[in-house]
Amino acid sequence: MLSKMTIGFGLSTAVISVATALLLIFKETTPLFKAWMAALTTHHWVTHGVFVIVGFIVLGYAFSQTNLQEKFYGDKLSNYIIGSVILSCLLTYGFYSTHL
Repeated sequence: MLSKMTIGFGLSTAVISVATALLLIFKETTPLFKAWMAALTTHHWVTHGVFVIVGFIVLGYAFSQTNLQEKFYGDKLSNYIIGSVILSCLLTYGFYSTHL
């Protein structure tokens, strides 16, 4: 049985993986938002990284507080993570293949 922290941060990895791809697409298609992100720190990629790290930690702890141990086992959690990474890659590739 996986621990609550393992499940929580595993799910956080899956969610943040897709969220970072969506954030990338949104900021690249919305110049005002990209400028706002750049103004928050030294560069929009720094802000993007901060959002990802903070989101990962917050979601990881939030998911860890739930009672998901009965619903998740190693293979299922791994499949969620692998699926989300594949989806994130497809989103990023799809975006850049039409914008380069």
